[in-house]
Amino acid sequence: MSKLPLPELILVPFDPVAIEREVFETFETILGRAILPGEVEYLLAHGQAYREVLAYQRMNEALRQCLVRYARFPALDYLGDLVGTPRLLGRAAKCIMRFTLRAALGVDMEIAAGTIVLTRDRKVRFATDTVLVIPAGETYGDVIAIAETSGTAGNAYDIGAVNILNVPISNVTAASVSITYGGADVETDERYRDRVLEAPEGFSTAGPEGAYRHHAMLAHQDIVSVAVLSPSPGVVNVYPLTADGVPSEDILSLVTAALSNKKVIPLTDLVEVLAPEAVEYSIDVTLTLYSEADATIVSAAATQALEKYAASTRLKLGADVVLSQLIGSIARIDGVYSVAFTTPSATVEIEDDQFAICTDIDVAIAEERIDG
Repeated sequence: MSKLPLPELILVPFDPVAIEREVFETFETILGRAILPGEVEYLLAHGQAYREVLAYQRMNEALRQCLVRYARFPALDYLGDLVGTPRLLGRAAKCIMRFTLRAALGVDMEIAAGTIVLTRDRKVRFATDTVLVIPAGETYGDVIAIAETSGTAGNAYDIGAVNILNVPISNVTAASVSITYGGADVETDERYRDRVLEAPEGFSTAGPEGAYRHHAMLAHQDIVSVAVLSPSPGVVNVYPLTADGVPSEDILSLVTAALSNKKVIPLTDLVEVLAPEAVEYSIDVTLTLYSEADATIVSAAATQALEKYAASTRLKLGADVVLSQLIGSIARIDGVYSVAFTTPSATVEIEDDQFAICTDIDVAIAEERIDG
């Protein structure tokens, strides 16, 4: 997307005041007299002008849906089809499920594919994806279980939290032996819009930096930023960053698979997908306020502004934590006279394969007050 700020796009210009004036003039011409406030005709004219303004607004909104920058679902999806870029659908969470026998058997024990195990709170159902055979003499076996519904709701259940067999099996218990992971909601309009705008990068075999980034972003909708570096000729290191920070092994594997297609990458490129490095920093700032300022309100506003800034830099690889930007984010809050940062004392420089993560925000209010 262009870095230039663009004005609000009005494809069919209209002036509500002019529309109202024209409607009143039309009514008065037909009636042959002036319309006075309180008359039925006055109310009808106002209603007609309002409907005409709404019609212009709807017309403009419909036309804007033809442009990627403004389009929303489902119009955005149709525009994505034009460049071969469908929206990423939701993904189901999964885990490793262990079925345990009360005692070893003399024959193989088979657990059917599709066996349902519920979470402890009974909100999510997981189904085994293949037949599990527990060999004779063994007491347990492990198998992958996948949530029946896609989305993030199935993520982050602790080990053992998926443990209720939907249909009890004699002398068999079940429990997850890994944290549930991998679930993702349908790709948001904002993320999808960025991918549609960058879709032309994917028309080339991944060689340009943008092409590698495009194909990596296709791997999973939790990926929010991708860095592509070439430490030596023919070697390409790809660093995906997720909304949660360092990507899981599962997401690294998905990106690796996406960039292993020989139709996607040059045959001479050696591609390695790596986790980015987290660079921790803390924010410690003291605010001097005007005498009439409410310290509680100002402190809360400053904390919120700093949290917003920290969140924005955490979601982008290579984004420096710029001291002047930190100062600017809180200096204009009503009631603030001056800002003094203890940490960071200077800009925190972040390499392209790193991301900044704020570990603590401490906003203090100086005892001294300034008369405003």
